[in-house]
Amino acid sequence: MWQNFLLIIIIVSIAIIGLIIKLIDISNMQSRREFTIEFFNNLNSLIGTKVNGAYDNQTYIWLTERVDKMQKELGVMGIYSMIDNLAGIKTDNYPVLLNFLPEIASFNEIHNSILYERFAKSAQTCRDTLHKT
Repeated sequence: MWQNFLLIIIIVSIAIIGLIIKLIDISNMQSRREFTIEFFNNLNSLIGTKVNGAYDNQTYIWLTERVDKMQKELGVMGIYSMIDNLAGIKTDNYPVLLNFLPEIASFNEIHNSILYERFAKSAQTCRDTLHKT
């Protein structure tokens, strides 16, 4: 009799532990999703202000402080093979976000069509990468 009661308690305990673990996983996924959305919105805001000729240093600092976390969140989806003919670079291990943020800060050639096209292509690659997550 006690054996059956003990067995039922063990099964219910395992079910409760499993439920708690699932609830924690769901909470973590929601916070990661919210972080990704916030990062995406701030990146878009920074790109927009830079293209319009301005520069938002606060947003840049916010992104810089969190880019490692976002790059880790992207995992292998955030690493590309890349050929940059202007810089003479060819690599199979190019972390998109880590390399694009400094490019935003140093980009001043809005009127140079070649450099602007390169900047726009890099910005779109970052946006597409964040959409995949």
